[in-house]
Amino acid sequence: MAGNLAGVRDLFAKGGFAKVVHQESAGVEDSVVFDLDHAIEVLRGINKPIADAVRNEELRGKLEALRISLKAASTTAGDMISRGAGLTFGFNAMDGD
Repeated sequence: MAGNLAGVRDLFAKGGFAKVVHQESAGVEDSVVFDLDHAIEVLRGINKPIADAVRNEELRGKLEALRISLKAASTTAGDMISRGAGLTFGFNAMDGD
């Protein structure tokens, strides 16, 4: 999982997404990379299968930190990338649904 997340971080940082976020709000791209790095660090510190980790009180706290880091990175990057691409998501009362 940590390796997969490192790939996501590299794609964000080197695949042009960080530049889009930077254009929307300079410096925020660093925050996204920080959150992803933190999540990778947390994952590398969990030496048990996730199913076992959720039953361990100490590791459950690490999983909560992981959840928070991933949610922050996802929300921030997703919002800014979609805005930079001119995309808006949401309900459209005019589409006939």
